[in-house]
Amino acid sequence: TGGFIGTYGIMKVKDGTIKYLETDDIYNLDKNATVKIEPPAPIKKYNRREEWLLRDVNWDPDFSATGQRAIDFYNQEGGTEKIDGAIAITPLFIESLLDLVGPITIDGVTFRSEDFVRVLESEVEMNYFQKGVEEENRKDIIGKLTKELVGRLFQLPKEKWVELGKAIENSLKQKQVLVYFVQPGMQHVFSASNWTGELVPYYGDYAMVVDANLASLKTDLVMEKDISYALKQDKNGDLIARFNIRYTNTGDFTWWSTRYRTYTRLYVPQGSKLVSSSGAMENDKIQGGGPGKVEVYDEHGKTVFAAFISIEPKEKGELVFEYRLPDYIKEMYERGLYNLYIQKQPGMYANQIDISLNFDRKIMNYYPESGEIQTEGKNTLKWNTAVLEDIEIRAGF
Repeated sequence: TGGFIGTYGIMKVKDGTIKYLETDDIYNLDKNATVKIEPPAPIKKYNRREEWLLRDVNWDPDFSATGQRAIDFYNQEGGTEKIDGAIAITPLFIESLLDLVGPITIDGVTFRSEDFVRVLESEVEMNYFQKGVEEENRKDIIGKLTKELVGRLFQLPKEKWVELGKAIENSLKQKQVLVYFVQPGMQHVFSASNWTGELVPYYGDYAMVVDANLASLKTDLVMEKDISYALKQDKNGDLIARFNIRYTNTGDFTWWSTRYRTYTRLYVPQGSKLVSSSGAMENDKIQGGGPGKVEVYDEHGKTVFAAFISIEPKEKGELVFEYRLPDYIKEMYERGLYNLYIQKQPGMYANQIDISLNFDRKIMNYYPESGEIQTEGKNTLKWNTAVLEDIEIRAGF
């Protein structure tokens, strides 16, 4: 949902047993593409790509759409297996499994949970050349690691099975693992648990911010992102929302980090009207910079505000969107109810969000009744929390 895909694999399962598991560098499949597919406009503009390949297929924030598209691209690029589904995993999920099985050494390289990403990146981006490994085989070490990791998981003693189950469940809840199945019945089972990465259909206030790294290497690892959401009413009684995204690039210019270039999309209730915005850029500093425009469109039953921004190493940047919520949310509020759903972008770290909800009437009750949620006077709710998974607030008046 915005992240670059570096490795793909094929897994065959029968009667609950893994019969086959192989991984490969995704470039080895992409080079077989014979059908030219027009990429999304931001990829075309900011990545200067004229074709859309499997490595960049992870664009749509709704994984049910991305999962099916990944299968289609696999077939179009010469894949020969009949695919029944797609599973997306992040390095954070692998780290949680390494916590259970302990360090794994492959070809003299030791992978630990605490430095897994950096060690792996060093091997597949730099060290392979010094070891005389051909470029097309540079990610073979991932396949070896995968097989060893799976083998150790199946050998875990019974007393660790509960821990393994919790690790998998937490990764699904926190969207470090997503699943998509072609068969509708299977998809429905996992969708009911919110494990399929679909945009939640929600009758009420809603927000989901989606960052897409566009040719910024692995700079996400050194980015800090703070989010705030504030709600107030104007003189006409309309509900006005203000969403701030503050980026800090703590990195340097290195072989794995650079200026952060992101195409940011904010999904909000359909029918929301943009009032004002700031921070959008036409391009990055070396491409002339300059103020950019916010694109507004509807997708997946939501309204989207989208903009490009670039943040140089050791610098900060901020995007601000102020918008009027649609009339149906105002009508709900006038009937005595307001609810807000913040959906986490899959694959992201737990960013902090500061929520401030200011109303013109007395709050009678609210959910969740968490000690983290504070009231100011009779009309304001405040909540500062880490978005580990989707969160929801309800208030009655």
